[in-house]
Formats: sequence, C-alpha cells, structure tokens
Amino acid sequence: MKKRFFRNRRSRYIGISTVLTVLVVVTVVLINSLFGSLATRYEWNVPMNAEANYDVTNVCYTLLDSTFAAATAENTAKRTSNVRILFCDTEEVWREDAVQSYLYHTAKSLDARYDRVVLEFYDLFLNPDHFRDYTTDPQTGEAIDLNTTDIIVVCDDYYRVYQLKEFFVFADAKRENVQGYVGERTLAAAIISAVNRTQETACLTGNHGEVFYDYELVYLLDAAGYDVVTNFDLADEDIPAACTLLITYNPNSDLDDSQGIEESKKLDSFLAKDGNGYLVFLSNGTPTLGAMERYLKAWGVETSYHTDHATGKTYRHTVQDTSQSLTSDGYTIYGELSDSASVQERFKNTESTTVFKNATALKHAGDYAAGGNGTYTKGARTLHSVYDATRGAVLWANGVASDGSDIMLMTLTEQKNATGGSSFVSVIASADFAVRDQLQSAVYENPDVLQRLFSIMGQTDTTEGLRVKPFATSEISTITTAQMLRWTICLSVIPAGVIAILGIVILVRRRRA
Repeated sequence: MKKRFFRNRRSRYIGISTVLTVLVVVTVVLINSLFGSLATRYEWNVPMNAEANYDVTNVCYTLLDSTFAAATAENTAKRTSNVRILFCDTEEVWREDAVQSYLYHTAKSLDARYDRVVLEFYDLFLNPDHFRDYTTDPQTGEAIDLNTTDIIVVCDDYYRVYQLKEFFVFADAKRENVQGYVGERTLAAAIISAVNRTQETACLTGNHGEVFYDYELVYLLDAAGYDVVTNFDLADEDIPAACTLLITYNPNSDLDDSQGIEESKKLDSFLAKDGNGYLVFLSNGTPTLGAMERYLKAWGVETSYHTDHATGKTYRHTVQDTSQSLTSDGYTIYGELSDSASVQERFKNTESTTVFKNATALKHAGDYAAGGNGTYTKGARTLHSVYDATRGAVLWANGVASDGSDIMLMTLTEQKNATGGSSFVSVIASADFAVRDQLQSAVYENPDVLQRLFSIMGQTDTTEGLRVKPFATSEISTITTAQMLRWTICLSVIPAGVIAILGIVILVRRRRA
C-alpha cells in the first residue's frame, strides 16, 4: 500500500506541494522576523504621510545653532548644561505609536545633531522616581498630573511639562480634530527656553471687555518664548517686573483713567523702559473708546470714522478691497508692505499673503510730521506704517463709501528713551489677524509677522519661520456630487469595457487559429 501510495503521481504532487508550501511560509516568516529586527535596531522607517514633509527643517537647525553658540560663548555652567528631554513611556511605545511617532522622530533628529540634547525614556508607572521632581508647576505651584504621552524638558533646575497635544494644531476649540503638526516649532521653543533660562513675560489685559475668538495668539506667544499671563487687570494689578510685552486684544471698554487708577500713566511708566512694547488689536466692530484712542493718538495713530451730519453720530470705518481679497465680499484683504526703508529691512520676507479680515482703518495723527515713505515724527516718537491697504480700497461706514487710499492696517511707533534704547507701540487694525485660521496656516505670513514684531520689540530667539505642517486630507467630501458621479461611471464602465474587448479579441483569434 505504501509503495503504491508514493508511486501514485497525484500523491507525489500533493506531498511536494505541501513541503514547498511549508518551506515558503517558514522562509517568509524568518525573513520578516530578520527584517523587523534590523528595522528596529537601525530605525529603518518609510514615511507614510501623504504630501507633507515632517523632517526637521534647516530653519530650525539654524535657530538652535545660534542659541547653543550664544550659550557657549557665555561659558557659564547653567548656559552650557545639557537639555534633557524626558519621555513618560518607553522608546518602543513612542516610536511605534502613530501619533507619538511624529514627536519622537523630531526629537531623535535633534538628538542626533546636538550633543547637548539628550533623550531619556522611562515608563511612568514602572519608574515613577524619575518624575517625582516634576509633578509641581514651577510657576504656579499647582500639582501636575503626568500622563504617559507627556514629555518634560529639563536643564539643571529648569523644567517644563508638555502635553502631546501642544505639538499639534486643531481645527476646533476643543482641540480634538487634529489638523497639522507643529512639533518642530514647539520643541525648538522648549529647548531655547531651557537654554536661555530668562523667560520674558507677555501680559494680555482682560479688564477692557476683551473678546477672544480662540487662544491661538496665546499659543504663538508661548512658541515665541514668552511666559504668558492672561486676563491681566491693568487697573488693579501692577505690571510684573519680568513683563516686556502688554497686549490688549479686541477691547470693548475703555481705559480707566480715573483718579487713583490712571491706566494711561501705568502704560507711560511701562513704555519708558527700553525693550518694552504695547500691542493693540482693533477691528471694525470695536466701539468708540475715548481714552484708548487718545492714548494711541499720542503715539501717532488715529482710527478713522464717518460722521453722519444729520444725526451727529459717528461710525467706525471698515476696509473693503475686492481686487485684493480672499473672499468675494472684499473684507478679507491682503496687506501691502510699506515702502519705508526701515520697514522693508525689518519686515523683509514677510510681505506676501499677510491677511487682514474685518479690518478698521488707521491713519496718522495730524500733529505728526510726515518724514516720507510712510514715516511720521513727533518729538522722540516715530510712527512707521508697516502694512497699508492698496490703492483700490474703499471705506464703508453706515452704508456710505469713501476713499480708502493712504489707509494703514498695521503701525509701529518707536520711542527713543533717555537711556538710549527704544520702546514700542503697535496697532493692528484687525482682531482676526491673530485667530486660528490665520495663525495655523502654512500659507499666510501672519504668524511670522507677529514673531518679527516681537523680536523688534526686544524678544530674542523667536521661532519665526517654523510653520505648521498640515496633514493631507483625502475626504471624498472635497469633490462635488457631479465629480463623484463622473468618477464612478469611469471606474465602473472603462475597466469592464476594456476587459470585454480583450475577451472578444482572444476568443476570435482562438477560433480562427
């Protein structure tokens, strides 16, 4: 029976096929295991991101090169210590997780380039002793509840805890719908803050009815290296000694200059110090603010109004420019960089696609003397028009249109102080200039313009040039119903037709053969 079985041709084929199948499966498993081990050891990774490049850019390397070089030149112990980045989970988890891997590869690239950047991986639950010193916020003293997706940037006695979501941008206020990656900028800012150790403070006032549409401006200030204080009460609180930048965003009530408070005098004292700045965001919906507008006028900036002579009422102007707008209504307009040589030098490479939405109109104060090319001077103060509306702009107020030429959208006034240094006041005619849509964009220059403004006012080592890297989208909703119908017909009919034609040709040729 056995001899007959093995002599049977069909049995031999079955046996040989079985053996070959087993050998092929074993070989594939062994090769896969070997390749997996080599890929893990030598970090062979193929980016699967559609379109965008998430590698560290030369802009980031140049920024950190200068930071480390300046620290080395000072040659002090604190300035030359290593920057440790502690990951609250194992390296395998950070490398393999689909979301955490973005930050992991950014950190690994910086670790490979800089000897002073050291990465450490510990399981938060198995090695809690490594994190005991970082469970309290060093500024507020509040307890920090660490998570396995957190990282901690440490340099000697300095540390700061970062949550994973701080390395991404989101399409919604709840920060749930991920839209892009900003880990390069956030991690670079974290390293710079750890090295410099002298974090300046930016205070956003909150006692003038300020209305925030989102917190993107706060995130940008943090990325620029500021310690951010929100809801600061200029009337009742003293300006912190570390504060170098005050911001009033979209105010709806006036400065309080009553006896014993006098916010204007507080601002004067603050701006008498070199390197300090005051930044104001207005909009076409900002109400008339007498004390605020008088204060800005003293710095050379007036807001433009239309007066209805029949009723005596005044209405704030809105700037419209249908020829230079992103929207059909003409109210989301491009700014035009001033011809001033000083502005051109200070804001070079930021002139394209700078967007002002729902902007009001600014003009120079009448008692400032024109100096040519958008500059106006009075005493120790010089007003620079940074961005202007184009010649085709029209001003609207209460249904009445008027000429929009010579209208400023962003100003910068420099004051020469007795000490030889300067302080600054800047006014931006659009509160929407600093909202999520503009600051998270990889196209608009708004975030770089603001960071350039911060650096002019005295902030060093901003992360200008490090942009959001948006994720590609492949949602079918991005095409119209008609387009979907055409694609469905093409993909259904054409392949079937080609196969049918080939089948007919083959049948005809075989019958004739």
